[in-house]
Amino acid sequence: MRTRLSAFGIGIGLLFSAALNADQHPVYSEEEATLVLPSISLDSSPGHFQEAELELLQDNLWQLRDVREGKLNEDIQNVELIITDSFPLQAFLRISGEFMHGCARKGQVQSQIVNNKIIVNAYYENNLWTKSPEIVLCTLATESFSFVYPLPVYGLPAGDYTYELNNTFSGSFTLSQSNVYESSSPAWQ
Repeated sequence: MRTRLSAFGIGIGLLFSAALNADQHPVYSEEEATLVLPSISLDSSPGHFQEAELELLQDNLWQLRDVREGKLNEDIQNVELIITDSFPLQAFLRISGEFMHGCARKGQVQSQIVNNKIIVNAYYENNLWTKSPEIVLCTLATESFSFVYPLPVYGLPAGDYTYELNNTFSGSFTLSQSNVYESSSPAWQ
C-alpha cells in the first residue's frame, strides 16, 4: 500500500493517532528510513491499530510495511472510577482482572473523547500469542493484574460525562465547573 504524505500530511496523520502515553511516541529511524506509530485510532475505537511501520520511499512516498490490529483485553473483571478532591480534578480508572493463561499480558491503553463520552480501550500486549494464537502453547497458570489509567479530564467544560471501557464497563461523573485553572487555558487551544 502506498500513500503520498508531505511533511504537513505526516503531521496531520499524527494528530489522528490516539492519545499517547508518555512512553509512547512516534519514532523515525533515519538509518532505516522508517516511521513507527505506536497506535492509530478509528472513529470511537482508540488505539485500534498498533505498531504501524511506514517506510520512506523516493519522492516522499510512504509504504506501509507492517501494522497490527489490537486485541481488546477480555480478562478485565473490575473497573473502579476514582476522582480526586483537589482542583483541577483528576479522574482515574483502576482496572483489575486475571489473565486466564500464561501468554496474555497488559498492552496499550488508549482513550478518546466523543461528545461527553470518554471511550477507553485496554488491549493485550502485541506478542506472538495475539498475532498467531493457533501456533502458541500457553501455560494454564492464571495471573492477577491491576493498574491505574488516568482519564483525560483536564480542560473539559462543566457538565455530565460518561466513560466506557472495552465496550463493557461504564460509569458517569459530573464536573460542576470547567476543569481548568482560570488563569490558563488548555495547551491544545
